[in-house]
Amino acid sequence: MQALDEVLAVSARCAVLRDGRLVATVPARDTCHAELVELMTGRELAGAGHRDLPLATLVALRIHGVTLPYLGELAALGFGPVSLERAIEMRIHGVTAEYVRELAALGYGGLSADEIVEMRIFGVTPDLIRELDAAGYADLPVRQLIDLRIHGADEV
Repeated sequence: MQALDEVLAVSARCAVLRDGRLVATVPARDTCHAELVELMTGRELAGAGHRDLPLATLVALRIHGVTLPYLGELAALGFGPVSLERAIEMRIHGVTAEYVRELAALGYGGLSADEIVEMRIFGVTPDLIRELDAAGYADLPVRQLIDLRIHGADEV
């Protein structure tokens, strides 16, 4: 929010980009934070229920691709409600509905968000789990899977 304050204070006009494309150029004296964020995100803030969120949070959600459909997917998978910070962390580390479903199909359902994020951070993939299973190492605890990746002992 402070950055937008500075932009509005020193600028005559504000050019707003979304996804690398110019979407608007507005006079700084005739705009506000909410309008700039709406232009940046392409969404009306009040209509999306974001009226009370700090501007920095709205920008972080947009930057990291945390959308209402993504939050819905997390909730449908049993991760709701999650904090916005947790949703951003899960998105940054590539936690997708597909990844969680694949883990569940391999016997790793019902994991906590922390466990799933840690598995993504250390590169525990469904393919790795299948390879370990084929080599006779089935149903390993999550901690063991992560330790195998950390210590490079995942070549089977």
